[in-house]
Amino acid sequence: MYQLGTIRGVNRSRVRIAAVVVPALIIGALLGNEVGSRLFAAPESTADGRAAAQKPIEVTVTIPSGTAQPTDVAVLAAPAPSDPATSTTQGPPGGPGNPGNPAGGNPPPQPQPTGATTTTGPPPPAWGSQLNTSIQVVGTYPAGGTVQLGRAEGWFQMHNDRTKFRYSFTFCRQSSYQLPTMAIAVNGQPLTTINPPYSGNSTAQPCYGSTATVSNEHGHPSIQNVYFKLSGSTFIGNEHVVFTQDRTFYNSN
Repeated sequence: MYQLGTIRGVNRSRVRIAAVVVPALIIGALLGNEVGSRLFAAPESTADGRAAAQKPIEVTVTIPSGTAQPTDVAVLAAPAPSDPATSTTQGPPGGPGNPGNPAGGNPPPQPQPTGATTTTGPPPPAWGSQLNTSIQVVGTYPAGGTVQLGRAEGWFQMHNDRTKFRYSFTFCRQSSYQLPTMAIAVNGQPLTTINPPYSGNSTAQPCYGSTATVSNEHGHPSIQNVYFKLSGSTFIGNEHVVFTQDRTFYNSN
């Protein structure tokens, strides 16, 4: 932008001359005038050495009598210099006026956080599928006929590293003389026997006797298979007979 200055003649007529920088001698030659002062004076300096803002300039022009009076002509003064210490001019991204990149050009790359890790997907689950199961013990009579002795319903789950497994079973006593128990073996070797803490009576079929729930987790090196055996008993004549039913889970990894 440029500032608009004015020229005033001795006859008080306002004269404007359109020019960015017009030497006083050229104006005098064009108008046939005697230039009484310089068109542009050197900019003054402030106390700290910076150039002061330029002001509109007054020029005295002598016009011979009988000469037609000129009309107003525009004079454009050069823009006032800005103070770089207080300038608020905003330059384009990456150019002057951008404190983040005063040298210009493309903006500098932003620093990336350190220690970040990249994953390609969720880690595999630590445990395998949860397998629902039920085990029913049935007693048979030599003359024919059967009787339900005990039942266990629940689930089994094996760890993917084949070093542990867990389970949860709800046991019910049906017509078994002794309370049903469950033996557990790993890789064909006995591990433990569950003696459920039966209490109360269930009214939901097929469990119509006392019930108990047992949940647990066991560790064992290099599990190949886990064996569960539920036992119940009844009398055949005068003989006490134990019946069993089993279920085996194999490691599929």
